[in-house]
Amino acid sequence: MVTLVAILAEVIDADAPRHFSFFGHSMGGLMAFELARHLQRHARPMPDSLILSGCEAPRDRAPPRGLSRMDDDSLIAALAEFNGAPAEVLAHRELMALLLPMTRADLAIVEDYAYMPGPPLDLPIDVLAGAADPHVDGETLAHWAAETSGPCHVQWFPGDHFFIHAQRDEVLRHVRQRLMDRLSTAGGGVRAQRMR
Repeated sequence: MVTLVAILAEVIDADAPRHFSFFGHSMGGLMAFELARHLQRHARPMPDSLILSGCEAPRDRAPPRGLSRMDDDSLIAALAEFNGAPAEVLAHRELMALLLPMTRADLAIVEDYAYMPGPPLDLPIDVLAGAADPHVDGETLAHWAAETSGPCHVQWFPGDHFFIHAQRDEVLRHVRQRLMDRLSTAGGGVRAQRMR
């Protein structure tokens, strides 16, 4: 993840708008968090806020399950358990043959991640979560507050880890409102850098 964060930081350095925020879901949330830490550590332009979705606080991450090293059938079964892809996609062998290498690479990035405590971020953090997500709970989500010197707000939505699909309109309304709130306190325009 360190290499990917450094590459993303260079892109932001080259084209940093006056105001921007990061949104990341699951692995993207972890990536957005580490990218913001990298930018702050190197005194680079910082996002106005972090909006993290389906992402437990990094200090509370469960040990990796080794998904990236599973055989195809076991990995497909694990992906079905997460409810992150339609059953028709998971059952399509040729399509999965194309998708599994990218999926394994993404999973390996997360599995190799090791949280290192550091100074809190100087920005607000909004955390979005599915009420039926087995990977997060109120206590661990509250630990995001320790990662910022600013406010930390947790918002629950009906659904599992991929509540952002079923609750798309509500999530977009919430994110839009949070960005508008940041804009009114920061002044100027907002540009979102979307992280997956």
